[in-house]
Amino acid sequence: MKITNKIIFVTGANRGIGEALVTESLRRGASKVFAGTRGPFRHPDPRVVPLTLDVASDSQIERAAQELEGLDLLVNNAGLALHDDLGDLEALQRQLAVNFLGPLKTSRPSFRC
Repeated sequence: MKITNKIIFVTGANRGIGEALVTESLRRGASKVFAGTRGPFRHPDPRVVPLTLDVASDSQIERAAQELEGLDLLVNNAGLALHDDLGDLEALQRQLAVNFLGPLKTSRPSFRC
């Protein structure tokens, strides 16, 4: 896919694969990259627009959707790996909220501009 002059939104953009996706998007000529992270985020390239986003928070998903100025490509990269047996109901709910419901909610038509 050619992403030159495209607007991209990457969730989980502050480290690892997400950080690499932001860097590669810029290298390939994206006009703007929204970088979704749970905490503060800075990037030296002015094409990067940080957005505070916890994909497990409905209110933050809605706010992020309102802040986007057009969107050509959404990369649902945010994820969580809890190292337990998932016998704890709260741990299982957190895993589902971030790894399943978060990408589902950010992929809904109301999220995209």
